[in-house]
Amino acid sequence: MEPSPWHTYTNGQTIENFQWSVLPDAQQALTDFLHQHCDPFYPISGQVVTEEKRKPGRQPKNGPPITVTLYRLKFEVTTDEEAIRKEKERLACFVLITNVLDQYSDGEILKEYKEQSSVETSFKFVKDPFYVGPAYLKKPSRIKALAYVILIALLLFHLLERRVREALKQEDEPLLIPGKKKTFKPTGKKILESLENMIVVTTADPLRRAFPRNLKIPERLFRLAGIAPEVYLQVREKP
Repeated sequence: MEPSPWHTYTNGQTIENFQWSVLPDAQQALTDFLHQHCDPFYPISGQVVTEEKRKPGRQPKNGPPITVTLYRLKFEVTTDEEAIRKEKERLACFVLITNVLDQYSDGEILKEYKEQSSVETSFKFVKDPFYVGPAYLKKPSRIKALAYVILIALLLFHLLERRVREALKQEDEPLLIPGKKKTFKPTGKKILESLENMIVVTTADPLRRAFPRNLKIPERLFRLAGIAPEVYLQVREKP
């Protein structure tokens, strides 16, 4: 006899399913089921239960009824609390190796590690050809100097981002960034994109520039960044 469909079992319940007419088939099905559903936290135990049922069809008028022997699987799901506790303890363990134990506490070391994503973002900035293009330098001193210039630019980039975000914490209205999106945490890249279309024209004064009349100046962004639009207009005299 073919077994009935698999049934869902729940923790703490005993479920009787699947019947066979041949004992070896039932025993093999039990072995396969326990192997496929092995769980160290919610172990399943099972056994083959023998059951006598009346044989379908007409029964004799005189004498005992004719029966057939069927075999059914019985399962029980339990919870291994100790295994769950040990697994939680293992997953809660976080190992960090450092050589600065004297300068930082455990909490500070973990905090620095968790914040390394910002460092990875900075590396992405440095590697972006939009900001750092091909450089052809041979002398180690010049390569070192260029690296310092890039790091200074990276520092200014993050200071600009931090200054705008800190200023937005004091306001109720989000900032509109390119893409017509509103946010209270603009990235430095979006801030620069908002300023990349700043165009100036010359004036009669050689030390003075002016904005075109049709240029929409992001005055709020200048205010949040603590920068005056004059930085685009005032020309420094040559030393």
